[in-house]
Amino acid sequence: MATETKICRCCHAELPLSEFHKSSATKDGRQNYCHSCMNLYQRVRYRHICLVGGAPLVRLREQKHRYYLNKKKAKQDENKI
Repeated sequence: MATETKICRCCHAELPLSEFHKSSATKDGRQNYCHSCMNLYQRVRYRHICLVGGAPLVRLREQKHRYYLNKKKAKQDENKI
């Protein structure tokens, strides 16, 4: 019994299908990048998002902090009355 293989688009290695994540968007049911290439891509992408000034995660953190400060100030103003 021959095992089915696929070539990773990133590292161009021929690997068994078990080395690729499942994907309903492709004909063979597997992603185009192997596990190790996908993990590397995700790590780099996450670090980029966290380090870039206008990144969504940074903005979300700032929004939550502003919300907290506004609520704290409103509560202090309420207690003064």
